[in-house]
Amino acid sequence: MDLDQYGVSFTHGFLPVDPPLKQLPSRYRKWDQLAYDIPRLVDDGTLVREVEDLPTITTVDLQSEVDWQRAYVILGFIANAYLWGGEKPLQRLPACIAVPFRESARHLDMPPVATYAAENLWNFEPIATAQSIEDPANFRALTTFTGTSDESWFYALPAAIEMRGRHIIPLAINALDAVEKRSLTKVTQYLGDIAGHIQAMTKLLTRMYEKNDPGVFYKHIRPFLTGTTSPENPYGVFYEDGRGGGEFVKVKGPTAAQSSLFPLLDEFLGVRHDPSKAPGDFLQEMRAYMPPKHRQFLSFIASKAHLRSFVESQPDEVKLQAAYSDCITSLAGYRTKHLQLISRYIVIPSRDAARSRPPPETVPGTAGRVPTDDELVLGTGGTAPVQFLKLVRDDTFDGLSKSSQGLPN
Repeated sequence: MDLDQYGVSFTHGFLPVDPPLKQLPSRYRKWDQLAYDIPRLVDDGTLVREVEDLPTITTVDLQSEVDWQRAYVILGFIANAYLWGGEKPLQRLPACIAVPFRESARHLDMPPVATYAAENLWNFEPIATAQSIEDPANFRALTTFTGTSDESWFYALPAAIEMRGRHIIPLAINALDAVEKRSLTKVTQYLGDIAGHIQAMTKLLTRMYEKNDPGVFYKHIRPFLTGTTSPENPYGVFYEDGRGGGEFVKVKGPTAAQSSLFPLLDEFLGVRHDPSKAPGDFLQEMRAYMPPKHRQFLSFIASKAHLRSFVESQPDEVKLQAAYSDCITSLAGYRTKHLQLISRYIVIPSRDAARSRPPPETVPGTAGRVPTDDELVLGTGGTAPVQFLKLVRDDTFDGLSKSSQGLPN
């Protein structure tokens, strides 16, 4: 099967096969330099001035797809640093960034905002080729807001999980082919292998604590990880067009829901998220924030995914039922670990902030809200993450076949 048409590979999954571009053509040196200097410029309070002094540079010399991806990444970082990196959030993005950013987004068919793809898929470099490509210690972020190792780890760990998840892609394709051939033995074998990889990804997820301090994340990194709309900024951000006009743009911030890996598992396993209500409506919206080829791959898998009905049609096949249930419970287990991370990195620091001072009047987008009820803390994607992830996990358990409903949840 030719996966290249979907921007996917057996060797790297949803990550690019070649490491992302580190530098644009010379015409865009000012963008590259500004992106590199973001941590220093935020610290000394000069970033806004530096951005506003930039000329509007045409995108005409962006030729290859990796050129466009690199431009999209660094312009997204510059935009968010400009909007959220000062004493108070700004509501206008100057044309020198807004115009090329929107052009880059339009070319890539992506929203003009820092996305999961920009921060995690197209923003890393391997440290040593001899090290494991599934070890987050072997990934380093190319661009960050803070220059901290905590932030680099925050991007590196999902990249490592994506790399581990690459094993699932051929297994899922082979399993669906085996379903068409009604090969019980092969389907059972593939499901067992997939469950093992999900469990390995869960183990990787727990390594977030190793090098990303929750206090550093909440106070210094998270304020930048937001979209252009929030309760404090309901109309969005005005993107200038360089001709004396522009328009308000309302887009969500980066979130793990923009990864294609877990929607792939949902489609494959038959986990159903009703798009007419939470959490399905948000998950469906987040597909527009994925690279377009990845969206097409998910649609392709969905068109072939008859695994759940196949399993439900074989209630007496104990090994098949157990293998499928193991996949479902493993995926739900990953989402439980994600919930625990949300609590440690967002909910608990929010409570601590609420106890230590009154909520600020003006905060950097959704990321700075300090409510008293942890269910109302907003994540970077604009949802209440604890409630949202519980609903996603509930939907996952609903994926258990009828003959396996007796399993504890």
